[in-house]
Amino acid sequence: AHVAPIQSGGTIGAWSQAGATPSPVYECTAVSSGMTLYVVDGIYDDSSKGAQVWSVDLSAQGKLGAWASLGPLPGQERALYSDAWIQSGTLYAMDANLTGDVMEMLRAPLGTNGLGAWSQDLWLPGFRGHPQYAFTGGFVYVLGGYVSDDAGNLPVVADVDGAPIKSDGSVGSSFTTTALPTPVAFGTVAAVDDYLFVVGGKDAVFAGSGLTQTASAQVAAGGQLATWAAQAPLPEGRTNHAMAVGGDYVFVTGGGFQGPGLD
Repeated sequence: AHVAPIQSGGTIGAWSQAGATPSPVYECTAVSSGMTLYVVDGIYDDSSKGAQVWSVDLSAQGKLGAWASLGPLPGQERALYSDAWIQSGTLYAMDANLTGDVMEMLRAPLGTNGLGAWSQDLWLPGFRGHPQYAFTGGFVYVLGGYVSDDAGNLPVVADVDGAPIKSDGSVGSSFTTTALPTPVAFGTVAAVDDYLFVVGGKDAVFAGSGLTQTASAQVAAGGQLATWAAQAPLPEGRTNHAMAVGGDYVFVTGGGFQGPGLD
């Protein structure tokens, strides 16, 4: 695990090693709250470390302390290829439930004694592979991704669906809203104030190059999205990348274009 300070003017300082995960891992999902980092699932070299949530406290210099397991995910559920969020003391993780052919939200309360009992909200029928997820606090969205048709093809779609987060923290009934400008999977979304920003991705599962497109849409009071507006494109196409918001800046890291990864 590496760390770099975010400096004034949107620049990033020198990178240094912050520590190491409990075992080498990829396809994990990380989210932070205050000075605590949470890692949800992942594919570990040591398989006994997977299918659970790990937490670690950060020092003022961004160094990692000792990792602690907060317990397993419910049943055989895996939050791989997903996003996670923390709001009002609750950890949320998006998951594609292949057995039930449904998109679900896993959620559990965070407390002084660790992680509470998991709840599962099955809110969007049908499978979506590598879609873009967004969480505004009041709403959750699944944007694009790929589906599976009767012929075994895996077309990428532009469909966008959302659902409200109810007062008890659960996910309400889903609704369809404004589709993306083009079909996109393997991209990223950032929710900032009352806007969603979609960046990069690609329009085919086993082919296609990383896209440069960036688009934004405003979230109305009822959760519906306004018309998508094109924004400044990326300097180079990216897919399978990561994106985070820091202050008044959005940072895009890694990913690839047609093959090798980008630094």
